[in-house]
Amino acid sequence: MLKMAQNYEQGTGAYTRNIQQAQEWYEKAAEAGSEDAQRRLANVLYEGSNGFTKDAAKDIKKAVEMLKSLPIQLTNSV
Repeated sequence: MLKMAQNYEQGTGAYTRNIQQAQEWYEKAAEAGSEDAQRRLANVLYEGSNGFTKDAAKDIKKAVEMLKSLPIQLTNSV
């Protein structure tokens, strides 16, 4: 599901870029427990409020809440 969403978002392979389809697939993958999909969906809702949905303020709020619920990932860049 995550790969399908990415294909629709980027228009890769045989997929035509379709933002609404990408969002729907990210939502399905997020509901199935994919943290990557949750992050990507939150990013899409936050940054893509000008193309993904019509209610930007609601989407931004949903994106922030979604990101708050995800575990923090720390990386060692040393």
